[in-house]
Amino acid sequence: RYAFPKDILRQLEFYDVTSNESKELLEIIKEQIVLVNTLEIDWKEYDKYTDTEIRKSFAIKYNIPKQLNEQLKKVRERLMNAKKYYEISKNLPELKQRAE
Repeated sequence: RYAFPKDILRQLEFYDVTSNESKELLEIIKEQIVLVNTLEIDWKEYDKYTDTEIRKSFAIKYNIPKQLNEQLKKVRERLMNAKKYYEISKNLPELKQRAE
């Protein structure tokens, strides 16, 4: 089981915003966003990509629930709009809209 974005947000509240723990938790959110933003690769173009890129693309297409994307978006927005977290969250990537 992995940490959901809302769980990470809850954990952030336990630490000082400048702590290493807060930075690590933000890094997890960033990694989740990067994973969700992974390019969907058409099977006809598999020869142009590494096995790892293909696995990530396949996993994103079939294994990331819509609710997780929505939760991640809400958590990112909350962090970006909170004065307390602005400085450490301003470099979080935007979430790309995925075709359904």
